[in-house]
Amino acid sequence: MAFFNTSAEDRYKKQIQEFLFDGETIEHVYGLAIDFVALTNKRLIFVDQSLFGKETGVVSIPYSRIDEIGIVKDKFWSMSDKIMITTKHDKHELKLLQGKDEALKFYNTLAKYIC
Repeated sequence: MAFFNTSAEDRYKKQIQEFLFDGETIEHVYGLAIDFVALTNKRLIFVDQSLFGKETGVVSIPYSRIDEIGIVKDKFWSMSDKIMITTKHDKHELKLLQGKDEALKFYNTLAKYIC
């Protein structure tokens, strides 16, 4: 049961280190279904780990490049809410599975970084 007692930051901190620049620091990490998203002092890093494959995709978005963010809240009890991140070239949808409070925290924190 230790898996459920550790925070997303503790679980993913080691994995995210390889993607950081010199002087870049992790400020927040949020676990997703199979992957995670990190907010650093410079950018958002979304790590997409394939469930059955050996591939890991990494998307890095500087805060200044984020045009719009949105949150879709389920009216009924749900294990996740959706966060939509729009850039000039793409749209990303994240499902935070740590409960509704985590999605709202993520949304509010990211909104502070981009506004």
